[in-house]
Amino acid sequence: VCNAGVGLMGPLETCSDQAMKTVFDVNLFGAIRTIQAFLPAMKRRRAGRIIISSSIGGLQGLPFNSVYCASKFAVEGLCESLAVVLQPFNIHLTLVECGPVNTSFLANLLCPDPEGSELQ
Repeated sequence: VCNAGVGLMGPLETCSDQAMKTVFDVNLFGAIRTIQAFLPAMKRRRAGRIIISSSIGGLQGLPFNSVYCASKFAVEGLCESLAVVLQPFNIHLTLVECGPVNTSFLANLLCPDPEGSELQ
């Protein structure tokens, strides 16, 4: 199960490179690293199920969430591609695209300083 996630909310021009890299590192590369860790054993067994928690932000762009949505769109593409490749190994992939859920996600939300944006 891949369930880690971090958000970045704010005007794109105020988002630092480091904050954007963090979002992609957790949301996309975290899922990839997790899958890489157990995929060889699943392939040897020729069975398994991978569950990835994503977001409605991977299906449609949300205002002031462009980097977060981009990371979730990337997760969608990863899952679509993997599902086809893993089918001959009897490994199934489930992508859960959640809407708002009461978790600590909002407490960990990255919000850049709006200085420099006309949308202050």
